[in-house]
Amino acid sequence: RAKQVAVGEWGGWVWINLLGPELAPPLMESIGIEISSDLGAYNMQDMVLHEVLEFDVPVNYKAIVDGFNEIYHVSQLHHSPPDFVKACRSASFHFVGDNYMCFVPRPDKMDEWNEDYDHHKNAICHYVVFPNTVFNCNPEHIQVFNPIPINVERTKFLCWQLIYPGDVSDPEYGAYFARMEA
Repeated sequence: RAKQVAVGEWGGWVWINLLGPELAPPLMESIGIEISSDLGAYNMQDMVLHEVLEFDVPVNYKAIVDGFNEIYHVSQLHHSPPDFVKACRSASFHFVGDNYMCFVPRPDKMDEWNEDYDHHKNAICHYVVFPNTVFNCNPEHIQVFNPIPINVERTKFLCWQLIYPGDVSDPEYGAYFARMEA
């Protein structure tokens, strides 16, 4: 018989803790009030799955998660223009227990960022929920990354893209949907 796991639901996701129901802390205690309220503002439970990608990557899963804990990779890996790299200098980092939040202002929103710091509207927001779930949130969509260790040198890397639901025959939503397809 398999060992029991602790299971909880939050944000439209099912969370599993391998410690089991006797040893695992409560889910909301693990995620934390800061992460759950800030990330919760995106209302993921109301979004729909748009795309799933899966990669077999020849690296330890920690290397993937660590990539989301810094912004130095942006210019080389994403081939971002200089204005985005400059905007990264204004990023804010917040460590909350075992978890982490990072808000990187979008270059086209720097004026708004400097006026009211509404990171949900004016930034790309990263949330790392220990040990291996990363939420990359844009105002229009969310990418969820889940690196799963296969062995010490290999990781299955799952990527989900969530978008807001709507009617593609509506011109405004149709334009939004087209942007998500690009």
